[in-house]
Amino acid sequence: MLQKAAIIGIIGGMGPEAGRILHGLIIEETKKLRHIGQDQDHCDVLHFALPSIIPDRATYIFDQNQPNPVDVLIEIVKGAVSVGKQFKRPIISVVPCNTFHAPILFNDLMNRIKQEEFDEWFILYDFVKETVLGIAETFPNIKKVGLLSTSGTRKTLIYAQALEAQGIELIQVANEEQIKVDDAIYNPVDGLKALSKASERTKELLRNYVHTLRYQGAERVILGCTEFPLAFEDLENAERENFIDPMRIVARRLIQMAYRASPQ
Repeated sequence: MLQKAAIIGIIGGMGPEAGRILHGLIIEETKKLRHIGQDQDHCDVLHFALPSIIPDRATYIFDQNQPNPVDVLIEIVKGAVSVGKQFKRPIISVVPCNTFHAPILFNDLMNRIKQEEFDEWFILYDFVKETVLGIAETFPNIKKVGLLSTSGTRKTLIYAQALEAQGIELIQVANEEQIKVDDAIYNPVDGLKALSKASERTKELLRNYVHTLRYQGAERVILGCTEFPLAFEDLENAERENFIDPMRIVARRLIQMAYRASPQ
């Protein structure tokens, strides 16, 4: 049977591994959610990854005199819309980068999509809100959730506000420890972005913080940077119960929404 669901769009490159991971999880989760007997049974995915021309998100968040990533992203949306129109199928999309969901960036992109009248063909979902909705549905009795994230994500309160709306308390590492979390991502020698994998030091640091947040009362811990899963890939299933991977949650939700958006 030919694929007739909506097309899933990934606006990647922020960072490059995050888009790759999400695309892989869409393939993996489709096999769990639907019967797959041939290539044509998989979801159609448009994956745009242009890291060399997308300005840094955090730099713009803290200084609006710097280049705005949205100027590039709206051009990517325009390209996606042309594909959707060609195949007469809507695009449902996310940006797999938590920091990008600071209101100054995410709301700007949403407004430009509407102004350009792209919203008939291109539906952009909020990665953070979809994650929190997935948490609330999967763990309906959860009361306290930990968060490991970048400073940019932490300071913009995007998870704090989304969790509060669901009646869930947020627990984070101490301010002085946040520097070490950022270093696990950005260290030019062995950070996640430098290696596109997790060094032993990074694995140990991030896994210890998950246990710290659990000790402080968090029932689960959100891996609030889309490249954090690299540090947890080799864990046994039992250990995975300590944390929540937003990438997997969003992958499942995109698949489900793609089929709900199918043309009749």
